[in-house]
Amino acid sequence: MNSRSDRHVERVVVLGGDRATAGIAQVLAVAGHEVTLCSDAGTLAAARAEVDGGRFGLLAAVDAGRIGSDERRGALERLTFTAEPDEAAAAADLVIATYDTPDGAWTAPPARIEATLAPETILACN
Repeated sequence: MNSRSDRHVERVVVLGGDRATAGIAQVLAVAGHEVTLCSDAGTLAAARAEVDGGRFGLLAAVDAGRIGSDERRGALERLTFTAEPDEAAAAADLVIATYDTPDGAWTAPPARIEATLAPETILACN
């Protein structure tokens, strides 16, 4: 068993459907993690647009000089969007679940998600 200090997190799943959830996924992808953002199908298109072209998205970060265009491209390559969280969560090192969405968007029940996780996977919920 790894101690908390030597645990390596490579694959992250972010569950939720609001703007903040898209921001969490974006920051993790820029930091080099493989990220899967899971939400309902109707919210995924908006999340995709927010991550790249939103006010605080990747294009804005490039324009402001905070990241380079190669970093943007890499982050986009590391991001996946899906409406089916179970398979992604089963392979994750870390699952971040946000359940407080303003419009009542998709929320996967914590017990259902937790049942798919490997024992060493970290589950973080608000």
